Amino acid sequence: MKISELTDEQLVQHYIESNDVQYYLQITNRYQEPLFGVCFRFLNDLNHAQTAAINIKNRLKKDIRSYSGKNFKTWLHEYVKKECIQQLELQNIAVPPTLLESFRPEEQESLFDPSVPAASLESLINCLETLPENQQLTIKLFYLKEMSMTEIEKATGMEMYKIKNYLQKGRKNLKTCMLQYQSNN
Repeated sequence: MKISELTDEQLVQHYIESNDVQYYLQITNRYQEPLFGVCFRFLNDLNHAQTAAINIKNRLKKDIRSYSGKNFKTWLHEYVKKECIQQLELQNIAVPPTLLESFRPEEQESLFDPSVPAASLESLINCLETLPENQQLTIKLFYLKEMSMTEIEKATGMEMYKIKNYLQKGRKNLKTCMLQYQSNN
């Protein structure tokens, strides 16, 4: 059986038993983009998310030995979430309760899906950075922070019709940008 055909649990078990880095690399490469996605969702900053993902991946090499469950995806998600929360706490940044609520176990499958192509996440992040400031802010608050339009209105002081407008234009601009990005690559 090829290493790429092994289940998550088999890869972890082989790595723990043999200390062979190829198993560790296979499992971490499988979850590289979802790991970054969770970091980005918590830290809401591209550079901080990239740094956190690299640091987490490095610490995981040792900490993966504590895994003893039957669902690696869930364990890894919780591990990454805790690491991000620790990083926010070290920076004296409060973790918004809405963000913690948005990480319910039943949503972990969609958040930590290694089948999502890396190019999609990369294009989304690059395109998000190109949006005008108000569109970028409303998209991040609505989708990444999972705030309602009413919560966005209270937090930013923007009028409801402007929030709807920014979301609509932001989604349209993101879609256009991502289609261009994907056709160029």
